[in-house]
Amino acid sequence: MCRYYHQETSMTPKVESIRYAIAFHDSGRQENGIDRWEQDSAQKCAHYLVSHPTISVQSHETTSNLITKEGRGDWGIEKRIVHDADVLDIMRPCCGHGGRTGFKEKVLRFLGSRDYDTKIDYNLYIRNQLIEECWIFINRTEEEKMNLNKSSDYIGDVIDILETTREECPLLSKYILRW
Repeated sequence: MCRYYHQETSMTPKVESIRYAIAFHDSGRQENGIDRWEQDSAQKCAHYLVSHPTISVQSHETTSNLITKEGRGDWGIEKRIVHDADVLDIMRPCCGHGGRTGFKEKVLRFLGSRDYDTKIDYNLYIRNQLIEECWIFINRTEEEKMNLNKSSDYIGDVIDILETTREECPLLSKYILRW
């Protein structure tokens, strides 16, 4: 989503802040179901960023606040991307929401009516393609879950899985593999 906005709009999301917020989004979670631990996750993110002063993000507090759902009305692009990454991940079978068929598309903000300041037409084709490709990618990573848990190069192995799904996931491939 960051790369789509960056390449297709005049917006330049703060990628480093988004990466850290997504990485820590569920770090405080204690069980599946409703996420009652977003504040804990935000605190863990802020603590990590403060303890690693060489990390370049907009600010520790601003970055960690991307995790919480506070201020539901007027979210900046970074908060919407973090939210939407979490929303897409909810399709994962272990989340108990019914996979792709149980996915509530209206909650996703990306290229929808609540994606208000992108200054582009709402591209439902791209939005729907992203949802379908994320579902394919989620299934592939679920199939490889045991191998990924033992991986010494987790991100590399996940990228390898995406590489093998290039034909099935052209949008993800375009924006992730060709950056």
